[in-house]
Amino acid sequence: MAARQRQVVRLAVILLAVLISTLATLKQWRSSSTHADTLASAEISVLAPTGSQPIGVNFQVTTRLTQFVPGTSQPYWAGWNMKLRYDPAKLTVVSTASGGVCQPASFWFLNDEPPDLNGGCAFQTSTATGDMDVITFQCKADGVVPLHLVGVSEDPVGGTTMFDENAVNIPTTLVDASVICGTGGATPTPTNTSTPSATPTVSPTATPTPTGTPPPSTAGCTTNVGGPPTLGVDDDCDTDLRFGGYWGDGCADSEDADSADPWGQIYTVPVPALLGSPGAFRDNLVLASDSQAIYAYVLIGASAGTPAYEADLNSNRIKDGWEYDRSVLAGGEVGPPDGVITAQDAQAAFAQFKANVRCSSGYDMRRPLCVTNVGGPPTLGLETDCDFQPAFPGILGDGCVDIEDPNPADPWRNLYSVPVPALVAKPDTYRDNVVKPSDAQAVFAYFVLGAAAGTPVYEQDLNGNRVKDGWEYDRVVLGAGLLGPPDGVITAQDAQAAFAHWKRGAACTSGYDMRNR
Repeated sequence: MAARQRQVVRLAVILLAVLISTLATLKQWRSSSTHADTLASAEISVLAPTGSQPIGVNFQVTTRLTQFVPGTSQPYWAGWNMKLRYDPAKLTVVSTASGGVCQPASFWFLNDEPPDLNGGCAFQTSTATGDMDVITFQCKADGVVPLHLVGVSEDPVGGTTMFDENAVNIPTTLVDASVICGTGGATPTPTNTSTPSATPTVSPTATPTPTGTPPPSTAGCTTNVGGPPTLGVDDDCDTDLRFGGYWGDGCADSEDADSADPWGQIYTVPVPALLGSPGAFRDNLVLASDSQAIYAYVLIGASAGTPAYEADLNSNRIKDGWEYDRSVLAGGEVGPPDGVITAQDAQAAFAQFKANVRCSSGYDMRRPLCVTNVGGPPTLGLETDCDFQPAFPGILGDGCVDIEDPNPADPWRNLYSVPVPALVAKPDTYRDNVVKPSDAQAVFAYFVLGAAAGTPVYEQDLNGNRVKDGWEYDRVVLGAGLLGPPDGVITAQDAQAAFAHWKRGAACTSGYDMRNR
């Protein structure tokens, strides 16, 4: 028995020693983690033959990751975006191939889009250096031809850069080259262009704010990729009311094969991943970094109900999960979010990158847009009318600008303005910023028809603003003149409540009319 006790004591001592060692290690790690995180750095070079290249004869140029220095916040690289510019009047691209540093080669791509070669790599966990691309050229005409790596300072979206697992750019120095074709000419000096990418400082994890079903964009679903929202360019109006707030797809409707579907045409997402850069928004082209940003959510197991999925880190009233999640259908088609961000989703985005999916412009869901537009077309820069309630996608504002609104977060309480004449009589009407007897009468017209949730007259959308007509006329009357959201039945009491609003002179200077276009 004594021998057994000694063994137990000896084991306890060993376990205690291990525990102390572990705690010391954790203490050291915690101490070191208090120091500022450092970013990685990288260098990409173009390597070209030095001698003169005969016209019409193949020769090879290589892009190479010549240096990678890990940082505490970026211990490895996950991929790159590549844009190599050449002169198509003097060079022809014969073929492209993976250089081998991206493994497997199926996660690499380079496409000839004169005057640029655009490509990239994703889904890596590497610190290796080596060849990225091997390009076979032929000279077409005499001259000294620059081979220029376009950096993010020149092209913030598609410029050449390494990136990490969250698709956050790694500061990357770019070294150009040139090739002498035929008799050549003056040899330009290769440039060494430092392009520290606009990389946000690593931030502490934000406390996620779960979002419900937010409203769609206001201001006429405008084109705003590449700059502030603008009007009069082209619309990007795809929407799916099951995912309120998800507006457009990054592709202007005039270029969109299905301008009613915000999912299937272009799988562009906020880059870098919102996990690493909470101020990011999507753009109008799919790059390797888009697929990497999606993959970042795969790695943390993001699915409906998890904080990462339900958060709204870029504060655009859209669940982050909805911005990255898709369902992948038969034949690789992409559909709406299915609640789980998977590797298949990231691969579907990578397939679109390889297919060179892009548009000239589209809505980036930056969402500064709940604008005042009663009395005319949507306008920017005035006052906002941003009341909304997640359970009723499409209802935005209440017809009263927020500075005049005692409850600027409540679209129901303060102004019972409805489309007049009633939509059943005139399908192209919208609400305004004043309550009149005709508003009460329009509500009464729906009561006379027995409009209730599930009936055609309640569920239809005659004015085409992507809001159920019933929701535009229905309220719940709470007593003491207070109104609440639609309760599914338009009653005589609703009409009387609108009439009471008119009698007390309910009106505002201006507000959003829910034209939604």
